[in-house]
Amino acid sequence: MSRTLIDALEQADMLEVEGLHAFEFDLYEVEADDDIELEVRALEGKQQLCWAFNHAELLAARYDEEQDLWVVTQDGKEYWVRCYDAYGAEGDDA
Repeated sequence: MSRTLIDALEQADMLEVEGLHAFEFDLYEVEADDDIELEVRALEGKQQLCWAFNHAELLAARYDEEQDLWVVTQDGKEYWVRCYDAYGAEGDDA
């Protein structure tokens, strides 16, 4: 397990936020704690949902080992973030 959510995000190929699989996420280099470091986009039906978390929020995220996810708090609300590694088929000669 990564020590911080930022470490986990740097290694992640896919994300899930609030139970929705993100179709796109961007992790940015930041200079200040309140700079946006992570932007995530997912679809719920036809509606596109977007989340943006700053550096301080990502540093303060706590890992819930039982649920295997990170809890990010923003403005008093908790968001669940799960990081995934992508798997590829070996020997796929097609």
